[in-house]
Amino acid sequence: MKSIFTKRNLFLIIPMILFSIMLAIFLIFGISKVDDYILRVFENMRNPVLTTVVLIITNLCSPYVLLIIIFLLLIIFKNKKFGLFLSLDVFFGVVINQIIKFIVARQRPIGYMLIDETGYSFPSAHSMISMIFYGFLMYILYVNIKSKKLKKALVVLMSILIILIALTRVYLGVHYPSDILAGLAFGYIYLIFYVNIIKKYMFKID
Repeated sequence: MKSIFTKRNLFLIIPMILFSIMLAIFLIFGISKVDDYILRVFENMRNPVLTTVVLIITNLCSPYVLLIIIFLLLIIFKNKKFGLFLSLDVFFGVVINQIIKFIVARQRPIGYMLIDETGYSFPSAHSMISMIFYGFLMYILYVNIKSKKLKKALVVLMSILIILIALTRVYLGVHYPSDILAGLAFGYIYLIFYVNIIKKYMFKID
């Protein structure tokens, strides 16, 4: 019998386990002391200059910025399906995120928020959508770039960007760290399935 614990499967199994753990901890124990502790650490790091930088980074996952990037893709690439599939990627990701938020119904951190945010907290939409959007954008660019050095640089830079966007949500006090981990984990799971569905059933990207 073939083991499910292959290197390829672990890339999906580990995020699934992480998401499940974050959800279980909240449902069983509520807000953990670790969540509160990390929020206080980030709160103590706040200063006007860093806050300005954080706001710039967090806005890289705003609807306006994502729309601009999609529009640029439509201009740059002859194949207009890149922009279409990226748009659908985000649309379905947002819908799924909101469904999970509504089911879990976790309130946002009280007393930590540096900016006004509404809606539920788990999982972080910014973390999940940044993984979904920039992850899929990274894939599109990766398979269309010939230079190996540029490919490696792209993966590193996009990965750092996704992580930074996620961390800004804790700094701004609008999400618990477990919201961020859950958002990244579920976003990654969604991304893998979405890329495989696009490749297998709808369109040959590479």
